[in-house]
Amino acid sequence: MKSTLLNIALLASASLVSAELGARDCFLSNVPKLLGYNCCRNTCDIQYKDDDGNWGVENNNWCGVPYTCFNGCWSMPDYPCCQNTNFSYYTDSAGNEWGIENNNWCGIKPKTTTTTRRTTTTQYQQSTPTNTGDKCNWEEDFKSLDLNRWNLNSGGECIKVKDGMFYDSVSQSCPGSGNGGRMRTNVRYKSGKFEVRAKMPIASGLVPAIYFASTPDNTNGSQDEFDFELIGSNRMQTNLFIYGNGGREQVWNPPTDLSKDFHLYTFEWTSRSIVLKVDNQVIRTFDNPMPQQPCYFILTNWMCVGCDGWTGPADWSRQPYDFIVDYVKITDATCVE
Repeated sequence: MKSTLLNIALLASASLVSAELGARDCFLSNVPKLLGYNCCRNTCDIQYKDDDGNWGVENNNWCGVPYTCFNGCWSMPDYPCCQNTNFSYYTDSAGNEWGIENNNWCGIKPKTTTTTRRTTTTQYQQSTPTNTGDKCNWEEDFKSLDLNRWNLNSGGECIKVKDGMFYDSVSQSCPGSGNGGRMRTNVRYKSGKFEVRAKMPIASGLVPAIYFASTPDNTNGSQDEFDFELIGSNRMQTNLFIYGNGGREQVWNPPTDLSKDFHLYTFEWTSRSIVLKVDNQVIRTFDNPMPQQPCYFILTNWMCVGCDGWTGPADWSRQPYDFIVDYVKITDATCVE
């Protein structure tokens, strides 16, 4: 009976559906009510859960467990509602917005306004963030942001997941360090193959980067680190730090403008070497010395104000500058908590 709801497509492209966003009283979408299901009147007991919400039974009929059972919070009981933020990191297939507090997902309560929305063919599928694969090896397609894997350790307000893509946007309105965001893995790696399909922005002063570091914020001066960095123009810098000692910078001049399209950035890290590739072309190999400490895998985008000699003067004329990631794939990896 209920299984028909999981794969139903709502064909209403020519009609207008009035949606009172502040009154999603028991379902996450309009589909159940259009099919004749109502909210439960006398029970808060959950008998079944699916993409449309929490289901109870009254008079031998299915009904939606109302949000009043959870203080008006539509994402309960699985996730709390946000208490101190209305910033949306992710919008699911039913139009519900998700925020992040204390590095955990929370549901954003809709504003109490009335709007008219044109609906189109919609396939309903599981939209709550899920975790697949083991803790070291996985593929992130950014249909959501899996906080079992990632930690937003700087500038979370600058980061968003939208349309199956990860966005880290630099602008003067972003309060993050360097007016951008930084996201790292929850585990530290010792080896593996790491692939990132990404489109990096270019502007004077701007530094989008894909890198590894043994400390979460690069502040203790004794970190191991190796990286891809675009440095203010279409120049790719690679570097290696061992216990805080660098001085191994090399600059690669790509044959094409890396900001015009997506490219594949790869690290192949074994016990003998680390090979850095762009679109399967080897651009740098580290083999002596090698990192001595496990490292977080990190995505970041920031404006280096005052770094004129390195990246050029900060240019805000075309902000925001979006670092866009299509996917991250990690295989053959070893890691530690």
